[in-house]
Amino acid sequence: GIWLVMRDGQMRHFSHKGHHRESTAYNNVREMCEDKDGNIWMCTYGGLVKIDADTMKMVHYKYDFDQEAYNIRSISSMLYDSQGSLWLGSFHNGVCVYNPDFDIYSNYQAKRDVKGRLSSPVISCIAEDDNGRLFIGTEGEWVNVLDLNTRVFSRPSMPELLHDHTVKSMLYSRQDGVLYVANLFGGI
Repeated sequence: GIWLVMRDGQMRHFSHKGHHRESTAYNNVREMCEDKDGNIWMCTYGGLVKIDADTMKMVHYKYDFDQEAYNIRSISSMLYDSQGSLWLGSFHNGVCVYNPDFDIYSNYQAKRDVKGRLSSPVISCIAEDDNGRLFIGTEGEWVNVLDLNTRVFSRPSMPELLHDHTVKSMLYSRQDGVLYVANLFGGI
């Protein structure tokens, strides 16, 4: 579930309560972010949930089973980018981008051996730099870089001393223009 601590110190709790409309889709909330309108987005094992900034009500996003985005139920990471889109990293099905203004999903499936494509279906984290690039951390395939203008993926070389290619967290520092990458068993 999720706890909200208001400015006045009062707390509000949202948790999974069956099909109740004011509950989370699942109690396993993996990550949260805020959009330009102050709405809070949550990624869960059960899908995407928004807390509307004006009403403080939960909005559950249902998937169209005729679209490829339905495969992205187990969301493990997310990023609200500078262009107003939500990037959703899944636990088994690549990356999905959701445009909330137009209610449009696009999915990027992994094709490990195909140049210009995402290399792993398991996404652990996502970061954006100032040059229109997304850095997508994966479980076992290091980092993928997506150019937002061309929509083509590239893969930087992995450090030779790196024994584990599982990325757990990333942070792009706008102040110094550095991408910090933390991996499993290998430090930063």
